[in-house]
Amino acid sequence: MSRSDAVTPFSDQPLAYSRIPVPSLAMAARFAIDVLGLERSDEREFSFRSDERRRSIMFTDEAAPPAIGIALADDEALVRLAETLSSRHISVAELDGEACRRRAVRRCFSISDPTGHSIELVACVELSARRFHPLRDSGLAGFSTVGLRSRDIDADVRFWCETIGAEVADRVGDITYLRFDAAHHRIALYPSDRGGLLYASFAVKSHDDLMRNAYLLEERQVRIVHGPGLETVSNRMFVRFQAPDGAVFAFEFNGNEERGDRRPRQFALDRYALCAWGSPCRDVRELAAA
Repeated sequence: MSRSDAVTPFSDQPLAYSRIPVPSLAMAARFAIDVLGLERSDEREFSFRSDERRRSIMFTDEAAPPAIGIALADDEALVRLAETLSSRHISVAELDGEACRRRAVRRCFSISDPTGHSIELVACVELSARRFHPLRDSGLAGFSTVGLRSRDIDADVRFWCETIGAEVADRVGDITYLRFDAAHHRIALYPSDRGGLLYASFAVKSHDDLMRNAYLLEERQVRIVHGPGLETVSNRMFVRFQAPDGAVFAFEFNGNEERGDRRPRQFALDRYALCAWGSPCRDVRELAAA
């Protein structure tokens, strides 16, 4: 499925941030700094950065579903998309100035996908004048990808492609990888019996950085749930792991990533279609080949 006729102009960095509800803000903050290698960007908020942008991950204690921010090219593109969504009878709510301040964006409209995820369409993502400087040498290059659980994969794919303007990059079984820019994908949809954020992934600058982080996870007894591996569809190396509260994160290296315009490929679902090296995942059912 390709984009809608009116192509949505996304930002050069279309995946802006993720807001993740957690049971303990203090525990999540320690994990973000010590294990993920993020930098705290605002002492008033539990928000963290992984690149020049002021927000990558925001932890909340709100009883609300996780949210992901999708950045449009400019305010005009954002308003145009919001008007298009409203004309299609999709509920669109504009967030107030305080909510935008917490997200470090100029303007934000909130909608929901068919599964119920909160999708925040934003414009003018704020950058920091200070260089990204975490407490440890994490080798991070930025917030890269999210995996979302989908209760209705066909409806969710139609929503993202026909309404938001993404493109299907590839499929493995019913798992669908969505493209927004030159990267192979920014969002992956995984069939599930529930909604929610499956994982949030951070790109690192080199293969060495990926392996250094993988060994750090082992040293700190962080539960690795998948990898190290090589994602077959994108050719990204990855390692996925679980925080103490159950949230899954990942490091990935995009050095030899599959790119370019071509028709989406359909792979049969097996563990080699999910990882070219055959790395199994037995702990997170959506990441397993069953």
